[in-house]
Amino acid sequence: MLDIAWLCNMAIQAVYWLVLLACNFLGYSPVWVKRDLKKREIEEINRSYRVPHHLSLCYSDRKVNFEELIALIELCLAYGVRRVTVYDPWGDSIALERRFRPMCQAKNVQILAGCCSTPIQHTSRLVLQLLSAEAGRPTLVDACKSLSTKSTKITSEDVTNLLSDKFNLQDPDCLIMIGQTPSLAGYPPWCLRITEFIQLRNLPFTRQTFEECLESFSKRDIRMSRCC
Repeated sequence: MLDIAWLCNMAIQAVYWLVLLACNFLGYSPVWVKRDLKKREIEEINRSYRVPHHLSLCYSDRKVNFEELIALIELCLAYGVRRVTVYDPWGDSIALERRFRPMCQAKNVQILAGCCSTPIQHTSRLVLQLLSAEAGRPTLVDACKSLSTKSTKITSEDVTNLLSDKFNLQDPDCLIMIGQTPSLAGYPPWCLRITEFIQLRNLPFTRQTFEECLESFSKRDIRMSRCC
């Protein structure tokens, strides 16, 4: 019995090499062809998968790796993710801020270290925010203290707006918990009301593992919770 998947794979490879040979014959750069084919493939994946606008990474194990994070950010740029939040309770990601800056400048990525009121640059391709344990309960307590001076009733919308405006904390569409055991490790609790969770042992910094995350996210329905 014929293996249809194997035949399809061989046909795709044959077409790929025929295109490269034709471009070489016509004088086109093979590098340009590879980039164009890769771009078309990513566009096809974006049509097949639902890509999160805001992706959060939450480390429950102390395993922040600079090279892996750079590779993941490159994938996020390629696939159209607009915001990436990296949270680890030890602050190891914030300690890497200076190492991130050259890449951010070259790729038009805005970087935010910690909770700050820096205005978001909407011309940026991506916003990268680095958070530690200080962004969790202490920030929520600070926000509630600020709102306690109001004479009117405090609503959930007031808290959400303050966390967004004063601390740049926003709800992610998808949060990847990275570690041996499922844990939010003190991640800002208020900002997880409409978030889908994925548990992985390691950061999905390769194309294959990243696409597997997109596929998993695409199969889920966003749960819109209603707060009192």
